[in-house]
Amino acid sequence: MSKFMTAVLFFLLFFLAFLVSGCGGVAATGEVTAVSEGPTELPPMATMIQPTETAVPMSTAESPTSTPELPTATPEPTEAPASPTPTPEPTATALPPLDGSGGGVIAYTSEAGGKAGIYIMNADGTDQRQLTEDYDAHPSWSPDGTKIAFSTRPLNVVAIGVVDVASKEVRLLTDTERAPSMPDWSPDGRTLAMIYNPAHPGIDFELFTMSADGGAFKQLTDSAGYQYHENPDWSPDGTKLVYAADLAGNADIYIADPDGGNQVQLTFDEAADRSPAWSPDGSQIAFETNRDGNWEIYLMNVDGSDLVNISNHESRDQWPSWSPDGTRIAFQSYRDGNWEIYVMNADGSDPQRLTHNEVKDIEPAWRP
Repeated sequence: MSKFMTAVLFFLLFFLAFLVSGCGGVAATGEVTAVSEGPTELPPMATMIQPTETAVPMSTAESPTSTPELPTATPEPTEAPASPTPTPEPTATALPPLDGSGGGVIAYTSEAGGKAGIYIMNADGTDQRQLTEDYDAHPSWSPDGTKIAFSTRPLNVVAIGVVDVASKEVRLLTDTERAPSMPDWSPDGRTLAMIYNPAHPGIDFELFTMSADGGAFKQLTDSAGYQYHENPDWSPDGTKLVYAADLAGNADIYIADPDGGNQVQLTFDEAADRSPAWSPDGSQIAFETNRDGNWEIYLMNVDGSDLVNISNHESRDQWPSWSPDGTRIAFQSYRDGNWEIYVMNADGSDPQRLTHNEVKDIEPAWRP
């Protein structure tokens, strides 16, 4: 080998050895040895990121210190709203006018409200209305048809009262313990006839009158002993009173002047004749009698002649009242097993039942 080539080879071997020694040395055999990894020196603690302590998770939301209170009621306004104005009671329906053929309005006594009171209805039985409810009976219309006089028993004291039909307002005209009752309004509207016990609590009821506004009583009859008068009814012209009286052991029908004078007996039967009612034309008197073995409605002339049985029923028919035109008569009857109000023609034909209650409906009075 040439010196030049030997020098180059020597230089290459020297350079290679130098490289190997710079990378961790070369095995004596000339093979490249693996680099020893050795322990890696950790960086100083100060430069390391300190692991944060895992925080104990708090509850996601703090428990409320106390259960929230239920919503409080809405406070009342300091100034309460004005109470609504009460709905006024409806004004009483105007009473139907008379139709000239026996129509109109009938007042009567009924226990439909629990105790006796004054009621009114159309003459066909419709539109029944209660006016009073204090043990009231014996209705009698004022001539203008706006008021009804009646017997009443407030606080167990029998008295005469008057009710305004439209407003139902009641006014007492008397206050006595001797039981004035059975009022009847005079045709001029100024006087009430009635019966009254002036002396003692027996059956000695006499005829009296007083102003329709109340006031002093005027005695018309003065009978001896335990006798009585009942059911006075004015003649249409106001010049006479017809009534029943027991003056000789049984009740009969009498007429007299408004001052009690000129008394005339019209019936003379051994049976009882009661509840007389003057016809609108003044020519006849209807009354109840038991002369046929049961109570019937009879008619007679004003002098007591021409008596005729117009109800002709096996049951009790009582308390007649004429329609304003004189064509019909209202009455109470027990023919259906309890007391009801009926009407019939003045000759007794075509009887019709007006009330249908399980309690008493009695004492009809036809509006003038």
